[in-house]
Amino acid sequence: MFTNIQSQRFYLFFFFAVIFLILTFPVTSWAQWKLALPQFVLDGTSEDSEGLGVKAREMLKDEIQSTGLFLVVQESTYGDLAQKERAIKSSGKETFQVNYQAWHQVGVEWLVKTNYEVNKEDYLFFNHFNRFTFRLYDISNNRLFIGKRYTSRKTPLQKVIRRYADELVFRMTGKRGTAETRE
Repeated sequence: MFTNIQSQRFYLFFFFAVIFLILTFPVTSWAQWKLALPQFVLDGTSEDSEGLGVKAREMLKDEIQSTGLFLVVQESTYGDLAQKERAIKSSGKETFQVNYQAWHQVGVEWLVKTNYEVNKEDYLFFNHFNRFTFRLYDISNNRLFIGKRYTSRKTPLQKVIRRYADELVFRMTGKRGTAETRE
């Protein structure tokens, strides 16, 4: 059958082939969840002249992709679906409608919906503040997985986004994310 030298060569070849595959194809790409990140929804009474929602969404998209856990689905994949599910404000209470079946049909496993508010003046303290409400939906199990609200007065936008990205990683893996540790 095989001689001892042939066996060693086979195992050596096999070892290097596995190392090559690991280096060529990152392991994290095999375990990525598909996540949709539709446009952030500005609360009706706010005005976003600086494009804060667009900037925040791009930052969050970058932070989420950098974790290696998620593959952010192209917006063109889910098209009008996000538009149909706009946030509805009624009597000061936020409600979100999620068509789990429709999101599932386009291949989305996780969905982040975000409301935000920009307030130029807080009449009590004469301060500018921003409020972000993030909701992560588990599409496969038809449920809200985590909801978080952040209000910031002087906190930079990037810090708020990184804090949420770390919270998302923690809830998914049980390990703290590293976004807030970066400069």
